[in-house]
Amino acid sequence: MATLEVTTISDMIASTLNAQDYKITDLSTTTQEYFALPQLLKPGKTQTQDGGTQIDVNIMHSTNGQAKFVAPGEIDIYAYKDVLAKGQCPWRMFNTNWVYDTRLQDMNSGKVEQILKWIEVQSLAGMKALAVLMEDAFWSKPATSSDVKTIWGVGNYAVKNASQGFNGGNPSGFTTGCIFDSTVRTNWANYTDQYAAISKPDLVTKMRRGALMTRFINPIPDGQLRSPALQRAYYACQDVYIAFGTLAEDQNDALGNDIASKEGRVLFMGHPVAWVPELDGDAQDPIYQLDWSTLGFTFLKGQAMNRKKPRINPLQHLELVVDVDGVGNLTCNDRRRLAVFATA
Repeated sequence: MATLEVTTISDMIASTLNAQDYKITDLSTTTQEYFALPQLLKPGKTQTQDGGTQIDVNIMHSTNGQAKFVAPGEIDIYAYKDVLAKGQCPWRMFNTNWVYDTRLQDMNSGKVEQILKWIEVQSLAGMKALAVLMEDAFWSKPATSSDVKTIWGVGNYAVKNASQGFNGGNPSGFTTGCIFDSTVRTNWANYTDQYAAISKPDLVTKMRRGALMTRFINPIPDGQLRSPALQRAYYACQDVYIAFGTLAEDQNDALGNDIASKEGRVLFMGHPVAWVPELDGDAQDPIYQLDWSTLGFTFLKGQAMNRKKPRINPLQHLELVVDVDGVGNLTCNDRRRLAVFATA
């Protein structure tokens, strides 16, 4: 077999890595399904910001209060009111990488394709590590605002509260809020409610009320105002998800022979309901109403999941390393469209 040089291997990887056909059984983690990283990699589901030291979020926090009914000859009263506010979400940086030895052609000799397949296993392991990292962070939040490394998660924007209404204020550990302080901007809070039973009279009724209360539609379409269509989905722990499937089956008299016919097809008010394994560790059995029109990942322009070409490890001259880097964070521009329902 001809000896392959480092540069030759690198060029082959860069040009043919994605064209390979692999048969690999993945037993690397115990989580059944991941949501965060696939969302980051999905075309059209992320946005970018061109520069800046932080991610900017602009809101119109109130009207100017100038509208009124008038009578003929009534004197006009004019007044300027500042209705705009700008908040910031910090950039967060992440990296995953993998290493392979340039002598692998001797360890995995035979065909060039074997070398590429072996290297691809390393890349899959590196990307899976990133999926694990992101999944945990996405469905939680940093412990406090002093954590300047971890991305913000759903817990930063959909905050639990036992009371019914827009009571999801500042998350614990973030006394001045996330992007905005909800004690100052009182309409910067998500909808909350508490349930005791997974039943139509209890949880389902409360979710219906929450879905209606969070359905904000702009009455005056304008190019400067965000007024996107709802892109809702519901995410639940396993107990809630299974119970919802049972409720769906109980209301249908023509299910056929499939005793779990609603698996994977459970909807709430027309929106999908999904089981999130990461939520099973939450003793409050939460179900989150997320709206992907207002919640999403923002990358710094040019820094979205950058995969670098293989390079020599400066600490080991016989190893090549590949890095994938990103700069961004999970952002939200309207917490009022989000809701969380949980037990006591």
